Amino acid sequence: MKKIVLGLGAIALALSLSACEDLKMAQNAIKQEKSGESGGDSSDSGKNPLDALKKNLSADSGESDDELTQYNNYVDFSNFLTGNFEDNIGRYFEGVEPETEFKVIEGGHYTTVSFSDYDMEQVQNYLDQANAGTKFIDLDEQVKTLAPIVLETMKVYNEAASYGDLQAYKDDQYAKAQEIHSRLFPLVQSYIDPADTYTAAIHSLSVERQQEEMQRMKDNGLTIRYDMLRIMDLKNQIIDAFSEQPNVAEANIADLDLTKIRPAYDELATLLLEFVPLSKDKDAAEKEGFDNNYYVTTFADAAGDFKKQLQELIDRKESGKGFSENDLQILWATDGSFQKISEAASQMTETYNRAVG
Repeated sequence: MKKIVLGLGAIALALSLSACEDLKMAQNAIKQEKSGESGGDSSDSGKNPLDALKKNLSADSGESDDELTQYNNYVDFSNFLTGNFEDNIGRYFEGVEPETEFKVIEGGHYTTVSFSDYDMEQVQNYLDQANAGTKFIDLDEQVKTLAPIVLETMKVYNEAASYGDLQAYKDDQYAKAQEIHSRLFPLVQSYIDPADTYTAAIHSLSVERQQEEMQRMKDNGLTIRYDMLRIMDLKNQIIDAFSEQPNVAEANIADLDLTKIRPAYDELATLLLEFVPLSKDKDAAEKEGFDNNYYVTTFADAAGDFKKQLQELIDRKESGKGFSENDLQILWATDGSFQKISEAASQMTETYNRAVG
């Protein structure tokens, strides 16, 4: 999750796409190549060395394009909630106390940023899909509960944003703001539990599907694509492990628990020893459907930097040297800091999307 309000629990490194988004990118790349949507000449598809592999992937998955689209829509809904939706709600509570009684935060700013008509239409589309029914029955039911709350919250929030944009609070001394808050705050409270449940369900399903997708890639000889998705999976595991320890910072790095981080790091380090040389093999990249290996090597470089930053943090923790007072003043330039790890992880996501998107 990115920015969570009202007790949903902040994630320490709110920076990367989730495992479900990584899987979505990988599946869509295969789907585009299979259908000729990637820009190549579909008339030559029979000569493409990926043809047999793509047919096997499609057959092995047992999933239609419609089902993949439905899954992707629910992933998009989750990403919207933890992104744009909660960002805007967070902006509101930067100017108003998160309490039942309306109270302006001194020095804060009343929100001015509205949800777009497109945002509203997309959430309605997710609700329509749920009402029509998919094979993801549990998700259907959760969306039918959650989406109406989200739509009503967006509607009331937009009243607040318009009010703030007009600076109408200067005219009525926040009288209208109090009335809006009396409707908005209960909606936000009612959103928390079903959103938490839905996000957890999406994450659990995506992890399961990602493991299945990686196995199909491995079985069909897509070594580069398998390694890339596995590297992203390990990165997500590490980020999740950090997020479970929100009270740990550079100043108290001795408190960091490496129980989950260290094994994932060790596997990442081993995998990169195999992947970095492979990323430089242009013929291997071409056989797996990449136009060239430039973006593959760029991803390898980004993954290597993430590994180095993580290694530095682990060394600081395990050696007991931690971060000096000077380090704490310039964390943006200090190797092994959460900020540097965050930036490296974001770069991994960006280069991965370029490579497989």
